[in-house]
Amino acid sequence: MKFKRAIFPVSILSTVTLMGCNLDTNESYSQTEITAMSGYLGSALICSAEKTESCNEDRSNLLGTTNSNGKLNTNETSLQYPLIARIDEGISFDSDKIGVARKSYTLFAPAGSTIITPFTTIMYTNSIKVQMLADWLKIEEKFISGDYIALKSNEEDNYKAQKAHLLARTITDLALIDETDFNKLKDDLQALGYFVDGLANYGDKLDEVKITRDIENNFIKEKANHNSLAAYVDGNKFINRSLNESHLTDEGDYKNGELTIEYIDNELNVNGSRNLYSYTASGSVIKAPGVGYIDTYYYASDNVALVSTSRMGLDLVTQESLSSAGSVDNLDSKLQDNSWYYLSPTESLALADITKFSFKNNKTLTIKINDDSEFEGLWEAKGNQLEITSNSSAVNYKLELEFKIDDDNVLPVINTVDGENQYGLFIGTLEFAEQIKKLWNKGKH
Repeated sequence: MKFKRAIFPVSILSTVTLMGCNLDTNESYSQTEITAMSGYLGSALICSAEKTESCNEDRSNLLGTTNSNGKLNTNETSLQYPLIARIDEGISFDSDKIGVARKSYTLFAPAGSTIITPFTTIMYTNSIKVQMLADWLKIEEKFISGDYIALKSNEEDNYKAQKAHLLARTITDLALIDETDFNKLKDDLQALGYFVDGLANYGDKLDEVKITRDIENNFIKEKANHNSLAAYVDGNKFINRSLNESHLTDEGDYKNGELTIEYIDNELNVNGSRNLYSYTASGSVIKAPGVGYIDTYYYASDNVALVSTSRMGLDLVTQESLSSAGSVDNLDSKLQDNSWYYLSPTESLALADITKFSFKNNKTLTIKINDDSEFEGLWEAKGNQLEITSNSSAVNYKLELEFKIDDDNVLPVINTVDGENQYGLFIGTLEFAEQIKKLWNKGKH
């Protein structure tokens, strides 16, 4: 099951110590700055394509990892060869979106370039010049050969830079960089250039536009939702439930296990208090120094978010309490013929484990726990309830789950054990489930 279009933040896990670092410590060469971007691409691996067109597993051709602004300082000698930017699902992030990358992909740039973008990728993989690509896309060369986001700061260039930015994120979102048929690529890019040119002629606010395709594969315009964390939270009230600890009900911020935060005009209040604290939202991080909060968003959609906090670790964030939430629409069809990764606490409540459920249309499923044991079972969905049992006398397995909030990629679930609610997550891809598991288990043994 693939992630649908939702919003996902910066990973601070295994790559954090490399962010923005140059792995070549030879200081005898002049330094240069490389930028990887669709939006600015943080925690992206930058590699040399001297001998291969991929980042080697042994990292032998790795130059470093970009910082949160998509930048990496490295030796000028690195520019002798083409460059690779590797964006990894669940680890890298894009400043155009809240949260971690929703898919893995690779960008390229020709030798001598300090910018790695969807435009340089098409030029490199198809051996075409910038002038030809600019003609296809109906845009001036300078806006697709440099940092188009930075060009927005120039009033004279702002609107054309918005146009280039929209083209870049559309090429990335619709995977046009992966098209191997040259004539089809040319046709698609010319059609895209014509479509965006039309939006510009009508005066659309291009930074607020997302382009998708309809059923006949024509380009269509949609509103770009959740492309800013500030816009996502402002004017809204959220309920945080920590997935790391059981909180006392009579003290601390998490009363009855839940913490309420309301965001209004760059200020927030906690649990309905009259005290207001200023906050800033940058990229995927919210900071409120007055109350000591630093929240990093790893996923955000209309209904649910996953946030690494400075308080108690990993929070499940919703706009309604799980105790009063409704149900999931068409749970049966959401599960059938799909695989979901169930992230839940172990029996000791110390660490979270991942169980893979592969649901089949005949109400059977395959159950695989932590890549170890695998066995067959039965499943039945009734309303917002799911019951899973083993169909083997050798394995005693039974699980009853309640689904409370609907989403395409992250489904919060409740498992009642001995009268106590345990909270878990159904996640659509293994890569993202593994990253969330690390956050859930952070600091535990």
